[in-house]
Amino acid sequence: NENAEAIRWIFEKEERERLKKRILATRQKNVEKTLTGEHGYSIKVPFGYDLAVNLKNFTWVRQLGAQSHKNFFIYEEDYLTQSQLDRIPDLREEITSTYLRDSEKPKLYITQQEILPMIIDTVSFNNKFALRNKGLWKVSAATAGGPYISYVLVDEKKSKLFYIEGYVYAPGSDKKNLMLEVDAILSTFKTPSETEAK
Repeated sequence: NENAEAIRWIFEKEERERLKKRILATRQKNVEKTLTGEHGYSIKVPFGYDLAVNLKNFTWVRQLGAQSHKNFFIYEEDYLTQSQLDRIPDLREEITSTYLRDSEKPKLYITQQEILPMIIDTVSFNNKFALRNKGLWKVSAATAGGPYISYVLVDEKKSKLFYIEGYVYAPGSDKKNLMLEVDAILSTFKTPSETEAK
């Protein structure tokens, strides 16, 4: 009981590594090259995912299937002070309300579901400090929703803060494996400094 969280983390990490080998057997290297070439960071993108939005400080990659939609996005901003790490809920709301709006109905955007509170904890993300955030998202009109997981990390050499999030939409289906997949993708993220050092 005393080490339950640490043991759970070990099992999650091993499961993520197995999943990464499977889903990343074939990759969208053109998308990967675009992200690294234009933003400096790197992330491994499985086959079937497309680059939906590519802006200066925000990118959105997704796979639209018949039964489910899998998404992840990367947001970056200048890192000025440690107090930025204290405003994760507000930061997420700013990102989703700005960039994740319905193209046909711009008043609709992704926001936080309040049925369950956000769970924010500290984790080791590829051997560096990060904040992990788990919760539920919904469209502002409450017409759709699902789970998400995100990480906030800092590239101190470049003075950049990164917010990366994966979320899924699969009405009426079990979402555990889908979330494991997007989390496995997120775990391949490397900051610009790490990417340059490869």
